[in-house]
Amino acid sequence: MTLQLGKKYYMGSTYQKSFLNYLKENKIAALKCKSCQALYFPPRQICPYCKTINEDPLWTELSGKGHVETFTTIHYPPVGFENNAPYTIVVVKLVEGPKILCIASEEVDVDDQVVLVPRSENDHVYLDCMKKNQ
Repeated sequence: MTLQLGKKYYMGSTYQKSFLNYLKENKIAALKCKSCQALYFPPRQICPYCKTINEDPLWTELSGKGHVETFTTIHYPPVGFENNAPYTIVVVKLVEGPKILCIASEEVDVDDQVVLVPRSENDHVYLDCMKKNQ
């Protein structure tokens, strides 16, 4: 069985296997640029800030803690996601800085404190967004 992120790949395959291995271990990881030290997500070879090619990446484990920046609920999904509707996609800004897209497992609002948790369903892995216990 081949594990993949969600139902569709959204990142190049260069670092996909390493990223999925972190998720399988219930960890979330981003890359840190060796040149400018920026932390970025999703993992990719070229730093989005200074455009340095990072051939030997510095993986950094993220806490998964952050806050909701925005969200939208999908009622009319694209092909392949019909059985999931309605579902809510959330943009979470992590305390470490990167912004990550995830799926909300409960109702959220802007500025809610949340935690991201890797989840597996069949052979798909995704990030679940849940409110932090207050």
